[in-house]
Amino acid sequence: MYKAINQLTETEIIILEPTWSGNLEQLRRWSQNDALVCQECQQPVRVRAGEVRTWHFAHKHRQNCVIGNESPQLLQARALLYRWLVSKFGSERVTVEKRLPDVELARPIDCWVAGEVNFAYWIFETNLKPPNRDAVRSG
Repeated sequence: MYKAINQLTETEIIILEPTWSGNLEQLRRWSQNDALVCQECQQPVRVRAGEVRTWHFAHKHRQNCVIGNESPQLLQARALLYRWLVSKFGSERVTVEKRLPDVELARPIDCWVAGEVNFAYWIFETNLKPPNRDAVRSG
């Protein structure tokens, strides 16, 4: 996952934002103090910021969370889409892993662009089960 909630400031943290590349130690401190939590299950997350994979958050403890077991391919596609949308619309208009109130989906929307007209981007994996696929279509 690329978004966590900072319980100290009650703000969303998107680790893909360039501002965090210079503040990685701050993210790690918040994570060590359990101040960063998953937006879905509210459980603590840790910062995964190495040299090989795209920086992301991961649950500290294995939970039954809808976004806790996403495939590496889905995560990579989401990161690429987010960065491309930010290059077109700016980070102030684009978010990632967005939940919409009163809309039941199997997982959050991958990317969201806010403006006069809002755009939702959902990445479909080939292994998405038909009931979940149908829920997206009707939602």
